[in-house]
Amino acid sequence: MSKEAIAAAHWRPAFHLSPPQGLMNDPNGLIYFAGRYHVFFQWNPHACAHGAKSWGHASSLNLVDWTLHPPALEPDDWYDSHGCYSGSALEIDGRLWLIYTGNVRDGQERKSYQCLAVSDDGIHFTKQGLVLPHPPEGYTTHFRDPKLWQSEDGFHMVLGAQRSNGTGTVLHFYSQTLENWTLRGELLTGNQYGYMCECPDLFTMQNQQIMLFCPQGQEGDNWLWPNANASCYCSMDQDKSGFAPPQTLDYGPDFYAGQTMQGPNGERMMWGWMGRPEQSDTPSAAAGWTHCLSVPRVLDWQDGQLSQQPHPALQALRGNSLQLTGQAIHGEWQHPGLHGDCCELDITLSTTDNSACHIMLRQGRHCHTRLSWFPAEGVLELDTRLSGAGDGRISRAPLPSSTQMRLHLLLDRSTLEIFANDGKVVLSACLFPDGGANGISLLTEGSTCIEQLSFWPIKAMNVQEAPAASLLAMGDASADTQA
Repeated sequence: MSKEAIAAAHWRPAFHLSPPQGLMNDPNGLIYFAGRYHVFFQWNPHACAHGAKSWGHASSLNLVDWTLHPPALEPDDWYDSHGCYSGSALEIDGRLWLIYTGNVRDGQERKSYQCLAVSDDGIHFTKQGLVLPHPPEGYTTHFRDPKLWQSEDGFHMVLGAQRSNGTGTVLHFYSQTLENWTLRGELLTGNQYGYMCECPDLFTMQNQQIMLFCPQGQEGDNWLWPNANASCYCSMDQDKSGFAPPQTLDYGPDFYAGQTMQGPNGERMMWGWMGRPEQSDTPSAAAGWTHCLSVPRVLDWQDGQLSQQPHPALQALRGNSLQLTGQAIHGEWQHPGLHGDCCELDITLSTTDNSACHIMLRQGRHCHTRLSWFPAEGVLELDTRLSGAGDGRISRAPLPSSTQMRLHLLLDRSTLEIFANDGKVVLSACLFPDGGANGISLLTEGSTCIEQLSFWPIKAMNVQEAPAASLLAMGDASADTQA
């Protein structure tokens, strides 16, 4: 192992799904099937770069013990020779169906085919070929990422698309049989969604129809979102005439392609890719892998906003807790029990003078990550410019005006997920700090009080390669241990 690989080894996430080797990106085909959670993902096992993607596959009974299976789909047919791109999964009569985009390149020419595959056991998939061989008239071959669902009248799917004039939108298709799809129209109108909309997801929760999508554009004064490749959501207007203006799903620099599924208890769950489309690799590529997925998040709809929280199943990974209340802070404050590279921090702060408060994370001699609350401005700011290796930036999220702030933070070896304002404001970032940079401290510019603090070290998930037994047999044998 090279010196670079040894130096990068401490960045491997402990409780986030990451690739065994190579590059991971979009989560695909999220579904609860045969008593297990299934997470498929875009995966190039051959290099830490974007290339001919397969569908990697992991499954779990409880979201903390994971099995890695062989790839569900690989680019080995003429219609997906340059990648089995993103898509979704649907159970129909006890069989698991995958729909995905087959990517084909012929020189500079791109072709995009929407394709099906099916499985009886959830492990071994048989490709069924094309079901939508070309984009409709008026749209380019930037046409991908089908999200499939079934209703009483048949099957529906949304697809990310680019119009012939170079602007992005989301298309709605209908079929009675999973074949012979008919375009029903655009779900996003106007030209403000960049040059392409990727990874759409349409679902209903609490009688509210919600759509996720990722507009791709250029950063600048005319771009509505915090990143060139943004993650957004919008809700159906009350009169059901169309979707309301979009809101930001994640304000951090490293969250993309959020996809959802319905959990076994009816909860709406989401994973996202912790990375950026314009960023092929990271400092961890020296160790042979790059990028990871977010933790599973539970979604809720509150007061016209989508909220996100870490799935409670992750609490099984907590170690012994540290609890504090009523701690006044003036200047810098540290606690000897508050440190770590895999940990969870739930903290409620208050101020009497609207002064700023900064939480310093992953502190070392030469690096730190700063999370700042500016109550007077109503802003939460994440500064990763000094976080270590890699390219950092400042990310800012708006907050309601208040003299109190609750923050729920998850720190893994190379990730940070921030849930603020009851999860209505979320920021996600990848960090690559120096080895041993585990310090956590607070710094206030005035008078701040820690009303409540809970801190836990987090243990690593158990991730193993799949046994030879079929998934259905595994599900039957493990039925009594399901989460």
